[in-house]
Amino acid sequence: MDDPLNDLQHAVAEPYLLYRSAISLATQVDRFFERRFKSDGIELAVRVMEVAAELGTVLLSPPTERNSSGTASLRRAFGRISSAIETAQQLERQKMLSSARCKGLSELLFEIRDGIIVLIGDRGNAKPGELDKQN
Repeated sequence: MDDPLNDLQHAVAEPYLLYRSAISLATQVDRFFERRFKSDGIELAVRVMEVAAELGTVLLSPPTERNSSGTASLRRAFGRISSAIETAQQLERQKMLSSARCKGLSELLFEIRDGIIVLIGDRGNAKPGELDKQN
């Protein structure tokens, strides 16, 4: 199995790793909640899959097709990863996630969020603090 944390450390140099990390994270979340049919767990899994889909739209499209719609996809991915972070914290408060599991999950979520911010910044379309104001 891939190591999402290691992959994310190289995401800036290799954007496809960010996408693979998001898919890996979605798979891990899905497996964890497979046996626990709870709405917040499902919401977290859905948000993470949406992030992976948005990143796939941007990172796997040919460079000639990466335009303003790619920036819109990145902004949607940012909103969804932010929502996933909030949901993970709620799951910890509800004792559906242990503190240790939530800490590991939060680290991955924040690293993906940071990777998205880097990608948006690389496009020159975000001002400092602008993304946080959208959520």
